[in-house]
Amino acid sequence: MDIVARVMLICAAMIILFVSLIKIAIDKNPFSRTLTLGIRIIGILFSAGAIVIPRLSGFQSSGFDIFSWGRFVFIDGAFFLPGLLMIILGRIIMAGFEMQKEMDEIL
Repeated sequence: MDIVARVMLICAAMIILFVSLIKIAIDKNPFSRTLTLGIRIIGILFSAGAIVIPRLSGFQSSGFDIFSWGRFVFIDGAFFLPGLLMIILGRIIMAGFEMQKEMDEIL
């Protein structure tokens, strides 16, 4: 069950990324809210998956656990850190989008 949930999480992230890239290609605007929203959703999915996946039956530790006690694992670090980095990356790209928007308004 654990492996299936991990694969489903990665497939959901790839589908979100694909839809975001198609929307960007149609709009012909590389810095858009679609990109930032897609990256932030993927980050939230990975962070939520890091908390939910260790609760599933048959969980195999990735070797990088956060808040673990014996066999109990609160957060799986292998999904939490990439999720956290994706959320931060989404915020940075959003700041770039806002700056580009301001520059376009000035010019």
